[in-house]
Amino acid sequence: MTLRLFALFFVALAACADNQLLREFHADRQLLHRFFDSDLSADSAMRIGDFYQTQLLALQKQPFADLDRSGQVDFLLLQNHLRQRLFFLQKDATYRDLDAEFLPFVAPILALELARQKMEPLVEADAAAALSEIATGLETLRETVDKRLGEQKEDSGIEQLPPEQAQRLAQRTQRCKQKLEHWYKQYAGYRPGFAWWMKKPYEAASKALDEYAKVLREKGAGIKEDADAPLIGQAVGADTLAAMIGFEMLPYSAEELLAIGEKEFAWCEDRMEEAAQTMGLTDRFAALEAVKKKHVAPGKQDELVAQYAHEAAAFVEENDLVTVPPLCKELWDVRMIAPENLDRLPYALYRGNSVVVAFAADVLEHEEKLMSMRGNNLHATRIVTAHEVIPGHHLQIFYGSRYRTDRHIFRTPFYVEGWSLYWEMLLWDKGFARGPEDEIGMLFWRMHRCARIIVTLKFHLGQMAPEEMVTFLIDQVGHEEEPAKSEVRRFIGPGGGVLYQAGYMLGGLQIRALQRELVPETMSMREFHDAILRQGPIPIEMLRAQLTDGPLSAEFAPSWQFYEAAASAP
Repeated sequence: MTLRLFALFFVALAACADNQLLREFHADRQLLHRFFDSDLSADSAMRIGDFYQTQLLALQKQPFADLDRSGQVDFLLLQNHLRQRLFFLQKDATYRDLDAEFLPFVAPILALELARQKMEPLVEADAAAALSEIATGLETLRETVDKRLGEQKEDSGIEQLPPEQAQRLAQRTQRCKQKLEHWYKQYAGYRPGFAWWMKKPYEAASKALDEYAKVLREKGAGIKEDADAPLIGQAVGADTLAAMIGFEMLPYSAEELLAIGEKEFAWCEDRMEEAAQTMGLTDRFAALEAVKKKHVAPGKQDELVAQYAHEAAAFVEENDLVTVPPLCKELWDVRMIAPENLDRLPYALYRGNSVVVAFAADVLEHEEKLMSMRGNNLHATRIVTAHEVIPGHHLQIFYGSRYRTDRHIFRTPFYVEGWSLYWEMLLWDKGFARGPEDEIGMLFWRMHRCARIIVTLKFHLGQMAPEEMVTFLIDQVGHEEEPAKSEVRRFIGPGGGVLYQAGYMLGGLQIRALQRELVPETMSMREFHDAILRQGPIPIEMLRAQLTDGPLSAEFAPSWQFYEAAASAP
């Protein structure tokens, strides 16, 4: 057996060997989070923090040198994950302390549900009294907060309640209402006498929670029904951003990552100008405008996406770039995004073996329909489809459900989104574009990924306001106005992930650098891609550690300066 085949054999063997320790940790963690809500409750946070700390100490007692390569990578992944979770528990405590005066009802509601979960005896009279007290207290609290929100102005002397805090408070209030509803339904109708005590106090408490959340949402955050949602987000600041970059195993500062985004953005601008000249147009903006006018008729976008998906799958197979299993190629479908979700999902995405397609729906206003069709034009849609189906997320998730599923707890956008973005770059290099119009479509999305690095990092560093982010996407990238707003809402909104948007381009560049390191000296292009798909959604630095033989230790720190090898321009 040659050295190369020997190495590939052990890569494939390691890919199939799930780590029982990771599986047990994940099961224990899920169980704890089922019972304890760490961002709402200090006691719950302490219980979960004790678990993480115990796991970390136990892990660090393992003899690292005795582990095989895959085991060492798993050790480092779990160690990094535990440190990250402990860090975020501390960050949650900061917000919890900040919100405490506005959420006095959290503790009694959580106490009711935790007592039920532990099967402690329920005294209906005491529970009814607790609910009644919650309802009464909420009525007073709502009136106080309502008055404060109505009176607060910059020069009023009244402490401001920032919109991002009001939004967070409203969401946590609604979560408490859901927990209370769940608690109530576990007894109502099954326990004789329960409703006699509880029905009225429960209804009063539930209504009071709804009304309080509405005041916070509408008057505090400015989020109203039948109106565009405002652009609200919580900037994390330089110190937290630096810590998050470290947990993603990137040996770069936020400023250095910004510089990478700007350099790649400039490369895209230059290529767009070249494509515009080929089209006989004055500049990239004129070329993009010409491309936007080329879209299918209403009702035909799903057929276009299906056609493009088959083209992309055939392209990667014909060029022997990656193994596409027959079931993966066969079993996927196309669904349309629900009209009511188009305001926050203006472009296609992948979900549950389906490419979910955005296009003008009958409920949109005339101008909104035009923007949707222009944004989802023929040439931009072609590369988006490859990103979402094959060789992108559909292929990735097909493999991910079959190999190293124990590593899913380390899921990172630098792998998940980086994989699909890497393919956008590789398809460009391999001549996937059929002409300058396709190049414009591909470059628009590549430029957008660069812009995501720029605007999101600047937002979290306090250098760019949400409105400025929208303007950048419109004026510099070429987005339509409503899709640009939708993108920014998603970038900075709750659950968006501070580094998620930066993960597309940066993760793609990392995979590209790794490919240039290993192909063709160590493996072929197909072998490289197949190996990546079998390792799980882990930070690319750890993917590199798995596929190469560089030294590892329990004190391993990220040091891979990948960008020099991956830069689009020398």
